Amino acid sequence: MQRSLGEQETGLYQGHAAEIAQLLREEEAVHAAEKEALQTEAGYFANNHKRMDYLEMRIQGWVIGSGMVESGGKQ
Repeated sequence: MQRSLGEQETGLYQGHAAEIAQLLREEEAVHAAEKEALQTEAGYFANNHKRMDYLEMRIQGWVIGSGMVESGGKQ
């Protein structure tokens, strides 16, 4: 079942990168023309899911996003 970008973004923000990797792998069968790109993206999410546990990072008080860095760079 295809999910919207907003649903994927919410899932990622909640720490579900591994599940997103699995959904991308499932889409390979449906979208054969994009199979290589889907495999690449699925691999990225699968290999980096621990670094993308944004829910846990927020619980620990880490800021998620680049706004502070970008703002600091302008100063």
